Amino acid sequence: MGLMKEEEQFVKELYQEKLKQEQIKILQDEMWVKVEALKQGDDPL
Repeated sequence: MGLMKEEEQFVKELYQEKLKQEQIKILQDEMWVKVEALKQGDDPL
């Protein structure tokens, strides 16, 4: 027996939310690396 339509939608939204959270975390990590590099006077690029 498959998921109900509402459940399917809910699972999809949860999954999208999780992906968004992970992308935000990756972006934050990248920013942190750049900030640290700038503090040490290195060119972050």
